[in-house]
Amino acid sequence: MFNLSVWYARSSASRLSIILCLLGSLWTHLTQILNYFFLLSFSVIEIQHSESIPYSDQLRVPSSLNALVDVLSWFTQLAHPVMPQSIWLRCQLALAEGFTNAVRHAHKNLPSEDLFVDMKVTVLPEQIIIWVWDYGPRFDLIQKLEQISAKTVDKNAGGGRGLKLIQDIADELSYERTDDNRNRLKIVKDWQPRSF
Repeated sequence: MFNLSVWYARSSASRLSIILCLLGSLWTHLTQILNYFFLLSFSVIEIQHSESIPYSDQLRVPSSLNALVDVLSWFTQLAHPVMPQSIWLRCQLALAEGFTNAVRHAHKNLPSEDLFVDMKVTVLPEQIIIWVWDYGPRFDLIQKLEQISAKTVDKNAGGGRGLKLIQDIADELSYERTDDNRNRLKIVKDWQPRSF
C-alpha cells in the first residue's frame, strides 16, 4: 500500500527521481509492447498473396460478428508485397467497418439464421476495390454522411463513426441497391506501389 505521508516527507528532488524511475520503467514496458505489436503486424502481413496484379477473391460468411475473425484472416491472405502496408491496413479497417455495419445495422431486424454477408476484393495495379453486400433496407449513403458531418459525432454514441471512418479512408465510396434486392457497399482506395 502506498503511504502518502512518506511521499510528502521526501524532498521534491527525491520525488522527481522516483517519478522519473517509474516513467522509465513504464516507457520500457510500453516499448516492449509496441515492439511486440510491430513484429506481430509484420508477421501477419507477411502472409501475402503471390499472384500477379490484378487479382480478385470473394468470401461469404454468416451475418454474425463472430465471423469478423474469418473476414480479417481472409483479407490478410490477400495482401500483396508491393502494396504499402499502411494502405492495406486502412483498407482492412474499412472492410471490418463495412462488414460490422452490415451485421449490426443492415441485418439488425432480419432473421439471422440464413443471412450471409458477401465480400469481394479486387487488387488492381493502382487501386484496391472492396465490395460488401447486405440484405438490409436501402438507405441514402450520401444523405447519411451529410447528417453525420452536420452534427458533432458523440464519442460515446454507438453509431455513426464507422461510415465516417470508411469515408475518410476511401477515395471513392458508394452504396447502391442491386438487381437481386441486396445493397452493395463499394470502397475504392488508390495506392502507389512501394519501392524496395
